[in-house]
Amino acid sequence: MLKVETHIAWRYLIAKKRQNAINIISGISCLAVAVVTAAMICVLSVMNGFGKAVEQMFSQLDAELRITPKEGKVLQLDDERIETLAHIPGIQIIAPTIEETALIEFRGRQVPALLKGVDTTYQQLTAIDSIIIDGNYAVWDGAFERCVMA
Repeated sequence: MLKVETHIAWRYLIAKKRQNAINIISGISCLAVAVVTAAMICVLSVMNGFGKAVEQMFSQLDAELRITPKEGKVLQLDDERIETLAHIPGIQIIAPTIEETALIEFRGRQVPALLKGVDTTYQQLTAIDSIIIDGNYAVWDGAFERCVMA
């Protein structure tokens, strides 16, 4: 079946001079399909690169394992439960965090933001210093608690 389709396609692509209109239309169609296919490959390649860049940037801020409450927003962990989690094989660092979505307004513009409260062990868990553009990562300087905007 494929042989018949290929034969017909080649016949109309390379037609005799008396069928010049079919020859021109077939050539334009082949060129259009080739250009559109090349453009799609370029666009998808660029999007794939952007996706990997964004994934790499945000994966630096998330832990490999996350424990969340079944109900509500806050998980109540006492020192005994944290100590039990620390003794599980394969767990190296425990960094409690709290997250909340907020709406920030500045100069008349509103932007949704994710506020994340972390402790001093969060820097050991993630590579947050590698994505900070200006300044230093410090949540506690010995006297005051600090805010880091990323």
